[in-house]
Amino acid sequence: MYQEMGTWIYFKDIKEGQGFWLFALTFFSSRKIIFFGKIESEKIIEG
Repeated sequence: MYQEMGTWIYFKDIKEGQGFWLFALTFFSSRKIIFFGKIESEKIIEG
């Protein structure tokens, strides 16, 4: 897992009332988010 290098973010949809987790992978050298995907069914969906 990339938890040491990234950040877990929880978003809650106000309309549907359901939330989902997003994982943002960041590199300290560039200090930019190079990956931002939705975690769903133990699979990472790029988007």
